[in-house]
Amino acid sequence: MRQSLLLLFFVPILSFGQTNLFDSIGSKWYTTSGYYMTGPETQINSMDYRKLMRCNQPDYMNLESVGAIRYETASSKVFFVPVLLNGMPNTQEFLLYDFDVNLQDTVRVFNDLTNFQQDVRVKVNSLSTITIGSEQYQKVGVEGIDQSSQYTESWQFGTGSSFGLLNPGLSGVVIFDIDYPVLICSELDTIYYHNPAFQSCVNDLSVSNSLADQLTVYQKNKQVVVEGLEIAQVQQATFVTLSGSSFPVEQLIASEKSGFRFDIPEQASGLVIIQILTTKNEWISAKVFVTD
Repeated sequence: MRQSLLLLFFVPILSFGQTNLFDSIGSKWYTTSGYYMTGPETQINSMDYRKLMRCNQPDYMNLESVGAIRYETASSKVFFVPVLLNGMPNTQEFLLYDFDVNLQDTVRVFNDLTNFQQDVRVKVNSLSTITIGSEQYQKVGVEGIDQSSQYTESWQFGTGSSFGLLNPGLSGVVIFDIDYPVLICSELDTIYYHNPAFQSCVNDLSVSNSLADQLTVYQKNKQVVVEGLEIAQVQQATFVTLSGSSFPVEQLIASEKSGFRFDIPEQASGLVIIQILTTKNEWISAKVFVTD
């Protein structure tokens, strides 16, 4: 049970005049692994959620649904239902955050980076408040218990993890050879800056840029050829035109070299962007000029 001193300290902050992006329509999260926005209400298993959409550019165009999120007032917990789980339609919800915690409490949470396959144990190592704009927010510092990624993590009430909305618990997840995602800014009427390393919310996706530099992408006949990435490392690929239209790649074909190729749809011409989602949930964007 929470000690009375903590109860007196935190309840006024959480219940009075505090922006809650989890439970609002049009909330935005700018991260180095993608851009997220809440949509209208939806029901899953007779419970109320808000749709959550994602895109690869900070203009919030070409949004795709990734799931639904809900904030439970009574428990101060945040839950998420991913659209797909192991490639299949899903209605199971997972715990993202618990803000009703004391120092040294243990919380088991799930995240997108591990595809919601296994919960991660984190321990609360600090409780504090921070001021953003004219509002005060509860800030919960956590650290991994079973593993340590050596990254500092904090959860801000109303916004989520310093790793991004869908990635709590990454202080307790060790994955080699990837760039861990970072929350840059969040927005609901007002932009809130969370990471001083970035000068603007409008930032190119760092993972996409670094991985794209390792690829060779070009047109050959009526196909696009990608070299430098194994076909087994790819979940999906999409064409995006400069007008904003997108066309999914229907079939990937392994190439003789380290890479793959796929057919060009009739609607794609001129300069197009190829967006690739890897099996590590990394997004890569590469440009290619398509000719007849």
